[in-house]
Amino acid sequence: MLLLASCASALIVPTATVFVVAAIVLAAGLSVALLRVHVLALIVVHYAALGFYCVAAATPDDALVEALVPLTAFTIILPIMLLPGVLPIAVSCSLTLAYAALLAIAHPEWDRAVVSNSLATSGVLVVNAAVFIYALRRIARSFDRRKVIATAEEARAVRRRAAKDATAEYVRVLHDTIVNTFGALARGGDHGPTPADARARCRRDLERIRDFQRRTAAGRTSRVSLTDIERVGLPVRWKGIVGDDLRRFQALLPVPVLEALYGCASEVALNAVKHSGADHIVIDTRYVDDVLQVEISDDGSGFDRNRVTQRGVAESLFARGEAHGIAVALETEVGSGTTVRLSYPLSTGAGDTGTEGAARRARPLRRFTREVTIAWALHVSAISASLEVLGPRGGDPSAYATIGALLLFTGVVWLTTRDDRCLPKWLVGLAIVAVPALNWAALVSIGEGYDAPYFFQSLSLTVLPVLLHASSRTIAPFLVAAALQGVSMVPLGLVVLTGEDPDQLSRALLLEAPAAGLLAMWWLVFRKFRSLEAEADVSERRMERAMRDSAAHTAAIEVQMRWNASGLQGSFRLLRDIADGTVQPDDLEVRRRCGDEEAFLRQVSALSQATALMGRWFALALAEARRKQIRLELHAERAEVEDPADADALGHLILDCIDASAEDSTVNVTLLKRDDVVRMLIVGNRDGELAARAKDHVQDRLCVVTETLRDRVLVDVTLSGAVAVLN
Repeated sequence: MLLLASCASALIVPTATVFVVAAIVLAAGLSVALLRVHVLALIVVHYAALGFYCVAAATPDDALVEALVPLTAFTIILPIMLLPGVLPIAVSCSLTLAYAALLAIAHPEWDRAVVSNSLATSGVLVVNAAVFIYALRRIARSFDRRKVIATAEEARAVRRRAAKDATAEYVRVLHDTIVNTFGALARGGDHGPTPADARARCRRDLERIRDFQRRTAAGRTSRVSLTDIERVGLPVRWKGIVGDDLRRFQALLPVPVLEALYGCASEVALNAVKHSGADHIVIDTRYVDDVLQVEISDDGSGFDRNRVTQRGVAESLFARGEAHGIAVALETEVGSGTTVRLSYPLSTGAGDTGTEGAARRARPLRRFTREVTIAWALHVSAISASLEVLGPRGGDPSAYATIGALLLFTGVVWLTTRDDRCLPKWLVGLAIVAVPALNWAALVSIGEGYDAPYFFQSLSLTVLPVLLHASSRTIAPFLVAAALQGVSMVPLGLVVLTGEDPDQLSRALLLEAPAAGLLAMWWLVFRKFRSLEAEADVSERRMERAMRDSAAHTAAIEVQMRWNASGLQGSFRLLRDIADGTVQPDDLEVRRRCGDEEAFLRQVSALSQATALMGRWFALALAEARRKQIRLELHAERAEVEDPADADALGHLILDCIDASAEDSTVNVTLLKRDDVVRMLIVGNRDGELAARAKDHVQDRLCVVTETLRDRVLVDVTLSGAVAVLN
């Protein structure tokens, strides 16, 4: 730009010298770009070249000075934009004074307005750049802090959800297998399964539980398949998508969804084995309108949905499907068989499942670019207003009107694009129409003698496409505005060319050249921002997926360990003994043990899902009470203890109270929430050491109050440190 302006201006040095200086600057730029030389080399050379142009200009009214003053100001602020701290501001202020002094010393005969214009332009830019970069760095630091806090909170929420999902899935698997089996064996009699059927059923349950635990321990690396349903006992007739085609469709499903789909289908098949009396089931798999449909039907006895308790159907079928986005439809009538249709849209399989897939994540880079462009618009408005006030010819009403319109448009953009919204179409159209309109005003003003100030008015024109680019989901408005920026120069340039002063065209082109350069710069900057946003989005998806998988794996292992600690191994041993023929399922003592195991597992299942962190301690308490032959009654109001330390404190207190109680006594534990405070009430017999043992747990986290009422002891425990949230 300076080279072109020099060719159209009078100089006090040979023209060849100008080309030599431009070649040196070009060589420095190529060295930085291609040879990876430090960028400081280009900056120093550019500063020296600007000093050369200040000395080389012959008259103050030439195009060279008109272009030199703003371009010098834009170069002076580079230290502020590139380096943090106070020192870069001092360097930029020193350069401002140095260039003004150079103009005054090299051209003492010039009007002082040139020096004052240089000081005003550079000074305003230095102040605005310092404020601008401080705001950007403050936004970046705030964003970093929010990101750290949000990531930690999200990880905590993911772990909490994963623990709940793992607990629910474990409960469903146990309900589908050993809980129902123990119930059937306990009720036995003439209507119960034969010993051979009971042993076969126990073997199938053990195989399914082991397979579930293996997949859990392996981090879900092995995928289940719908074809595994053939092992439930009834022959399966396949229709629709089968074989390799079915495996290809299953590969499109996330592992948790596939496991849930298999769990729902196997529950339907098991119910057909146990209740329907059918001799086979039919599985029809179809793909319709991007939805995978699995229909399981039998020609058995069916049932009346209004008369049958649907605990298994509600938990293992509808609740499991709802938790993973699977639509479940059940059709059955007495004597007409049962049909269950499972549907899952494959379009959601590649992305997020659950509510986070519907509500898309926030776009911090998008907000950042919008804030940057708003700051840029205010920046340019401040420069334009300053030059209008400080200009040698005084302010112009049309200039102030342009600045006001720009500020108004900036405010409207800020208000309408909050919460990641796009500009309304009418505002986009108004902004695009403003491009040729303001170009006309800038070029016509040249003929009226208002040259230098309107350089910044045309410069402010670049704010419009920039704002469009930052606040729109596509780059189409930006491209249209940029095209109008160039196209509108052609007819307006012809108008200027046909005027009395032919030099006005070159001056007009020089006036618009910085705008074109800035458009190109903003295009590159925002293109990079958008690519960074896309990369960040992909990385965030991968991080969230890895976080969910890791949390699910950890939670599943913890849930499995919790159930094992609660005495699940005893249930497995009984199931194994029946499957191996060590004990007979029709023996009255075995049936009694099966009834006890069923009641115990149902109680643990209900408590584990009601209280996430306390479920482990409740399970341990039930196992310990059963070992000591103490009648333990647990009640929970779904009052969730969020802090693991609080859960550990309450759990240790429950176990100590059980240990301090005498055999054949009764201990009643109630966990409830009142006024956002979690309380636990323990009632036990007076003949033990319960009161004394409870007092040993008085600490910062727990407020323990004991009271003796006749032959009972009441222990009132309140969480004093943590805040519990009602689920």
